[in-house]
Amino acid sequence: MTISKIKDFEKLTAGAEAALTDCDTRTLQGGLTANEQPKYELYHNVGSICAQKVRTVLAELDVPYVSHDIPIVAEPWPTYHPDYVKLRIAGSRGQDFVSGHTGSSSTSKHGFDPTVVPTFIDREAENIVIDSQRICRYIDSHIGQSTLRPAALEKEIDEQTAVPEVRFRGDQDGRFGQMRRLIEHCASRNIRSIRFAVKKPGQP
Repeated sequence: MTISKIKDFEKLTAGAEAALTDCDTRTLQGGLTANEQPKYELYHNVGSICAQKVRTVLAELDVPYVSHDIPIVAEPWPTYHPDYVKLRIAGSRGQDFVSGHTGSSSTSKHGFDPTVVPTFIDREAENIVIDSQRICRYIDSHIGQSTLRPAALEKEIDEQTAVPEVRFRGDQDGRFGQMRRLIEHCASRNIRSIRFAVKKPGQP
């Protein structure tokens, strides 16, 4: 299957990388060395369940990549940086925005959230992929030398990879209620601002 390239791919990826340098824990994974030009990169957070699924697929298929581990619930709130948001908007390919904070990367369930992880970069194909399940399928279909998703088990595997889209670990613990409400309020307000900015005529 032909993958259409993302417009302004180099500008978008360079902008995000430069913007997040100060808060990005950058490491080389899967045997990638400093002398090699990376083909793949992943923006994620070590505690994100959505991102854990993607890292598992990358590890199982022995895919070398650059890991960008960024904070998601702490200052300086890098997932809200304009250059990271632009990167994800390009990867959404025009998909409708979420109406507010969901804490999930699933675009099929909630719509497109421009402020979450993971975000996968394929430099070879000049492509940006969002939504953890889509990323897992993309890696398995286009990058891996073998498959973790045989045709006979596709339905069951898709159901399993769609399951752990947990909103916030504090949902079952009342001590975190106030924190959760604050995060949801701030995130939803920021998402509304982004939606407004994107829809403004002549917006760069």
